[in-house]
Amino acid sequence: MAKTGAGRRTISILSTIVSICLVLFLSGILGIFLLKANEVKTRLKESIEFKVMFRDKVPAADMAMWHTDLAKRQYVKEARFVSKEEALASMKDEFGNEVIDVLGMNPLPNSIELNLIESFSVPDSLISLKKELESHDDIIREVVFQADLLTRIDQNVKRVSMVLIGFVAIFLLIAIALINSTIRLTIYSRRFLVKSMQLVGATRGFIRRPFVWQSILNGLLSGVLACAMLLGVVYLMEYAWTGIIRVEDFPLISLLFASVLVLGFIISWISSYFAINRYLNLSLE
Repeated sequence: MAKTGAGRRTISILSTIVSICLVLFLSGILGIFLLKANEVKTRLKESIEFKVMFRDKVPAADMAMWHTDLAKRQYVKEARFVSKEEALASMKDEFGNEVIDVLGMNPLPNSIELNLIESFSVPDSLISLKKELESHDDIIREVVFQADLLTRIDQNVKRVSMVLIGFVAIFLLIAIALINSTIRLTIYSRRFLVKSMQLVGATRGFIRRPFVWQSILNGLLSGVLACAMLLGVVYLMEYAWTGIIRVEDFPLISLLFASVLVLGFIISWISSYFAINRYLNLSLE
């Protein structure tokens, strides 16, 4: 009977380790998606063009001065001067020569196309910059940017992030429930030993310690296994889509792996602590 009980406890511990490992692994996958979602948001916002269009007959020297000034600003990632001829060539490529033939002239102005850093690409900052530039109305005819697109990008990324965070929260609740259930079963099988130790004067901390430490070890082992699986996923992602994992991503991915380990430790410790306390509070009957 003792061997049978030990075998059942071993199976219970292994099933708990596997279950927690899978929960941590799925949480880590969602964490990677969350990191990539923020990266996609940054790329999208920095790819939106902020176009500064000059009035006709503005001297080339003045336009060059504006180009140099804008390119040096801290919030500008890239500044490109687009001449009327280059803009016309792009328009022909997109719409064909028929449009130009109908107009009979080149209606496009000289302009500067700006790509701004992600932290600055918010509607309030862009509106302020637009007002500043358009105040020079003797040189700058109009400033154009896609404010609605920026708003939609932020809203969609927030929705995706909230959904992913919701899934992570659900997985954590599942992990806590699994650990709690396993600890309860383990303590239930040893409930007479626990109560006997209480009757002979063993302190609550002394009785609780081996159960909590076993649960913490299970959580850490689950975290290590989950990190190994996540490392395999990262390798496969890089192998399948070269360049999707950049050098700049490794500190964040390392932080994610550390978070998985800490998460395995914390949820194991907390759930086992409260589970054993519940049994220690029961009466002998």
